[in-house]
Amino acid sequence: MLREMAILVANGTAIYIWLSALCAPLLSIVPTIARDPLHARAWRAAGLASAIVVLWTTIMAASMLLLATLAPRTALAMLESPVRDVALLAGGALWLARTAWIGLPRLGTDTEIASALAVVSLFRDDLETLRSAEALYRERVLSAPAVSGRNVRVRVAPV
Repeated sequence: MLREMAILVANGTAIYIWLSALCAPLLSIVPTIARDPLHARAWRAAGLASAIVVLWTTIMAASMLLLATLAPRTALAMLESPVRDVALLAGGALWLARTAWIGLPRLGTDTEIASALAVVSLFRDDLETLRSAEALYRERVLSAPAVSGRNVRVRVAPV
């Protein structure tokens, strides 16, 4: 019973953090592109936000591979657990409930900027490029207005 509870909490937390890392940059870039669909800076920011999604997905996959390498019995127990699907559903449901109630969860401004700079520094790591990438990310992604639907506003709040 304790094993299933630990798997439920670990997998649910992992999916919640992964959704927070992915959806905040992607949903923040939508109003920017909608406002200026032909502006090159908007599409550069969209590419940067997409690269952050790839980075965090790679981090999540690498951590699962590391777990499978260092603790194969634990990884196998997590894969074969009857609560695995429930844990993934619970993490996603909690993320959706928090988004609807409080606002879109983010990992934090510093974490998102560090992720953007990590992606940019893979290609060019001079100070001027990193400063312009940070300014672009702050201008186009972090300062984007809240996504609004029909009488519904999604607020962006830190996790």
